[in-house]
Amino acid sequence: MRTATPWMSLAILLACTCCGPAEEPSVPQEAPSPTGDEPIPLPDLSRLSQELRARLEAEHADAESAIEETDGTGRRAEIWGDLGKLYHAFGVIDTAEVCYRRARHVDPADFR
Repeated sequence: MRTATPWMSLAILLACTCCGPAEEPSVPQEAPSPTGDEPIPLPDLSRLSQELRARLEAEHADAESAIEETDGTGRRAEIWGDLGKLYHAFGVIDTAEVCYRRARHVDPADFR
């Protein structure tokens, strides 16, 4: 048992040295506008079906129109959050994250 201890220590040391700490995945950073009403570019939806692509494009356009028409920050945050949830549901995570960040920037008190 005594000869196994140095080998185990060496194995643990090598495993820790080689693997190192896990890196966190990079998150797209976006500097939101002061008003939270700048448009978010339409993401690449080519991997989705034509039907889903059309729905997301329409929802995106509707959200941008609603942002232009509203003057309440609470309503803007809700619109950005809803658009983020929609993108998230269809696996367009990077754009969903940008929408969530925009909603949080516009109304930081609303934790939805």
